[in-house]
Amino acid sequence: MLFRSLIAALALTASVVKGTGVTPVSTDVTAQFTVCADVIVKLGPSFQDACKKDKPDDIVHGLINVHASLLDLSAHIDAGVGVWADADIKVFVGLYVNLMVKLQALLKIIVAGGQTDSCRSSLLALSDPLKVVLSVFINAGIDVDATIGAHVDLDVLATVGISLGIQANVGVGASV
Repeated sequence: MLFRSLIAALALTASVVKGTGVTPVSTDVTAQFTVCADVIVKLGPSFQDACKKDKPDDIVHGLINVHASLLDLSAHIDAGVGVWADADIKVFVGLYVNLMVKLQALLKIIVAGGQTDSCRSSLLALSDPLKVVLSVFINAGIDVDATIGAHVDLDVLATVGISLGIQANVGVGASV
């Protein structure tokens, strides 16, 4: 049985035709968005627990993981920015908005738990990698103000000190 599985895997590997490299980069970026979103979502329960137990160090450690994941995402985006099609950019914008909505939920936990001040520097560190990703969309001509502002409460970001440098004229009305 193991032998059959190995043969099947080998046959599948042999049948894959290498392409131009465009699809793997797009797939890689999509996968990295998923990884980053998963990191954020998995932290929700532990952040709630840390807030209840007044353990800001646990939150800071989690935010460091979010920061590292965002840096990885930025690197993946930077590696593929020259080869994406317009369709890729639109998919990535949707994934970014989804990521921001998940991050917003995490930030609300921190604010509601009264841990904003104890985690300030870790929260502020999230701004730069978020801006790097956002700048790719701005350079591609995407109206990020309307897109992000329609789905993300920028007041929550501003409350914790995260600035994206965009104006939300739709939805919330904040400048972050």
